[in-house]
Amino acid sequence: MNTAALVRALFFLQTRSIANSIRVRIRRLKQPRYLVGGVVGAAYMSFWWGRWIWNIGGGPGGHPPTMNSEAKLIVTDLLSVLVFLIGCSAWIFTSPRASLAFTEPELAFLLPAPMSRKLLIRYKLIRSQFLLLFQTVLMSVVTGRFLGDGRIGYHLPGLWLALTALSFHGIGASFTVQRLTERGLATWKRRVGGAVIAATLIGVVVAWGYSLPPAPGFTHGHGRSMATGSEIASATDPWLQSALRSGPGRWILMPARTVVEPFFAASPGEFVKAVIPLIGLVGLLFWWIERADVSFEEASLEFARKRAEVLASVRAGNRVTLKRRKRSDAFELKPTGFVPTAFLWKHLVESGITRRKMEIAGGGLGLVLIGLRFSLSNNALVIAWSVAVAGMTAMLFLSLTTGAVLGRELTMMEVFKQYPLPGWQIMLGQMAGPVVRITAYQWAGLLSAVTLVPGEMLNSTVLSLPQIIVGLILLALSLIPVNALNALVPAAAALYFPAWARPSKEGPAGFEAMGQRLILMFGMLLAMAIAVFPAGVIVGGSLWIGKMTGAATLFLAFGGTVAMALLTLEAGLGIRLLGRLFDRFEAAND
Repeated sequence: MNTAALVRALFFLQTRSIANSIRVRIRRLKQPRYLVGGVVGAAYMSFWWGRWIWNIGGGPGGHPPTMNSEAKLIVTDLLSVLVFLIGCSAWIFTSPRASLAFTEPELAFLLPAPMSRKLLIRYKLIRSQFLLLFQTVLMSVVTGRFLGDGRIGYHLPGLWLALTALSFHGIGASFTVQRLTERGLATWKRRVGGAVIAATLIGVVVAWGYSLPPAPGFTHGHGRSMATGSEIASATDPWLQSALRSGPGRWILMPARTVVEPFFAASPGEFVKAVIPLIGLVGLLFWWIERADVSFEEASLEFARKRAEVLASVRAGNRVTLKRRKRSDAFELKPTGFVPTAFLWKHLVESGITRRKMEIAGGGLGLVLIGLRFSLSNNALVIAWSVAVAGMTAMLFLSLTTGAVLGRELTMMEVFKQYPLPGWQIMLGQMAGPVVRITAYQWAGLLSAVTLVPGEMLNSTVLSLPQIIVGLILLALSLIPVNALNALVPAAAALYFPAWARPSKEGPAGFEAMGQRLILMFGMLLAMAIAVFPAGVIVGGSLWIGKMTGAATLFLAFGGTVAMALLTLEAGLGIRLLGRLFDRFEAAND
């Protein structure tokens, strides 16, 4: 078999697979849970993409607002840094045994076939292009909704080549890592060496940026008002470009920038000029993979076997248990005590959280934050603080996933009902693990944002230092009942509508599953708004009374404590009601 025949066979296989997948999704719309989700998902897709596709609404002329040139430069630089970090992680975290993600049928038919190892690699690389092309079209539609510049002809091939380059680099890195391992390089030495090299390159770029003149407006800012987002962007943009586009930053980020730039081309000439180096890079990566003569078949067989076992277990509705090495647990579980603590211990064990990992993570985060606080220039500190705030905001939305664990353990409901425990204790224990874990992530994000806040922003705030401290403490403590409240809606949905929470046995989810998730998300947001509104009124009223009486700190502490107690009471009542619902739950009648 030659490459041309391979491409023809792949095209036939892919087109028939897509057609069959569409038939399956249409047939299962006869089931109410898929029909309702499909209607909601189709409505969402029509609202989100239809206005752009049919040129309805948006900015002037019916198009969404475009991204200006300054914003594109900033986004290009940040994406280049992200691509650089992804490339470094491929060398540090990849497995020492290279494997290609073949399915079991592919391995059963292709390995015994008269195909060379090079032709197998070509098959996998060409096959991956179908999935990458689908992802490219989907991502281009989504990003086009924001860019709206009519340059889909640049975005589509640019994004496709970028994803291809990242995929090829990951495969080539895994092949090279296996060759190094076969020649005696230990895994820990390779990971430590890769981390040291990556940290050195990042340190060189940071040192170069630190040596540059500071951006205007952020050197002597103690007497000025708090900067707005546009002022921060306009002040840091020239410094950021100088740090990343000149000196060592230019050469270190050149391959990553080659991957990113074609997507943001503004003219045919600019696109051709940017895409030619990227095509050359993809060709070089392809040649690198073919030249790396490593035996990936055995690892691919093992990977396919494990993946098939996991998929079969999920589709059958069973839990997936992975074998783990012996290690110290997060805390010692005593034979007696508060029963939900045992569920919390179980969740931490299943999540791979140990005492040693927590100590390393906490100490590492503290050292990094202290180092950034005292080593970064004011310009870099503003950027680091903005990233920390964005991360903290993202961590707040993680609480929307706290109740999903109950849906994954529906098959254990009959086992749980055999326990001599009230339902509210089982529900509290099931939600305790996700709530504690996500709260820890949120506290880390909050600590990062507080540690890296620029001094001028702290000095220009309308709140005093005692008020800030009290507010931060109350905010950190209030995250626990807020996360618990967020877990109630998906947990209740898993008990009321268990068919929605069970994994589908008919194949991968489509837009109807997205509609089901949207319904749950809207329910969570509505319930959260209703639960948090009284607490917000209490805090706001306390601040107003405190400013009127001149005792803002005292009233903030009092109002925040009352609001936190109210949120805790609401979460407790919700868990009690959830326990009653669990006591009446019958898995056989779902």
